[in-house]
Amino acid sequence: MKSIEKVSFKKGSMIIREDLESRKLYIIKSGKVQVFKSHIDGHVPLAILGPGELFGEISFFDAKKRSASVVALTDIEADCIDGNDISSEIEKLPNWIIHIFKAITDRFREVDDKLTYLEGIYNKSTNQKVYNDTIEKVLTEITRQIKIIKILIENEGTSFDYDNYIERINETTGKSIITPKALTKQLINFDIASRNYHQIRNPFEFHTQKLDDFERFLSSKIEKGDIYIPSNKAISILLRLIRDTQVLRFSNKDTPVKVPPVILSLKDHPDMKEGYQELLDRSFLIEDKQGVTFVTPKTLTSELSFHRIVKALTPGSFTLDNLE
Repeated sequence: MKSIEKVSFKKGSMIIREDLESRKLYIIKSGKVQVFKSHIDGHVPLAILGPGELFGEISFFDAKKRSASVVALTDIEADCIDGNDISSEIEKLPNWIIHIFKAITDRFREVDDKLTYLEGIYNKSTNQKVYNDTIEKVLTEITRQIKIIKILIENEGTSFDYDNYIERINETTGKSIITPKALTKQLINFDIASRNYHQIRNPFEFHTQKLDDFERFLSSKIEKGDIYIPSNKAISILLRLIRDTQVLRFSNKDTPVKVPPVILSLKDHPDMKEGYQELLDRSFLIEDKQGVTFVTPKTLTSELSFHRIVKALTPGSFTLDNLE
């Protein structure tokens, strides 16, 4: 059949994205894929498929948006058929067969949605305690390593040779759920430390004031038993707030500034309203009696960075960006 196309995908490739329009059907020749649906702030696995199995068949027949996403778990070789290329062939089928196909695909979509909802509830209830315990361990371990770093700084100053520093920290910390290299990478990413890649000895330096602020943030969360970490949607809104406004100009001020209309509009956006409400509930955003919303720039810029470091170092903090 001339409509069949040979295709291949590298491990980690997103082959199908939920809610996008495409009628391509895939038949796996070699490799494995995972089918999953988005739910709240994570994803729910639906199936792992291998050679001889197919995916994308629902949209292939009903021409609606994708009901689930598919990512390559290994390198993939597959045959691909685009439903748009054979629409005329499908239309030649008897009406009663087309009605059956439509009923079946509608039922599949309904079952997928219900399965995702039920598994999401199950996962949330059974895994929440495990996730909370993990965050507590992450907070404690980051604090432990920060204290070791501060002892080094007190004895030797703020600058180190990077490779020598990593080797010494590894020896000092021992086995850990967070490697010193992973923590150091995040400290550099969020400007708590800096590394000069252009000099031969690769000097590495800590910014002590920011390191102190981060340690206070961690200690406060541990003392209060506060294991809250912002969801991906909440973080997305805060990053957009920083990017689309002049909030960074006031990053050292404690005076609240008004949230601009472009951000306020997100509270009614279907994909963002949960994240927006979360920010209100957690006082990242403050709404006065007149309904005007404010944000405190210093709190926003510092706390957001610290939360993102903890989130990045917490096992199980899955985002679709990791699959690109």
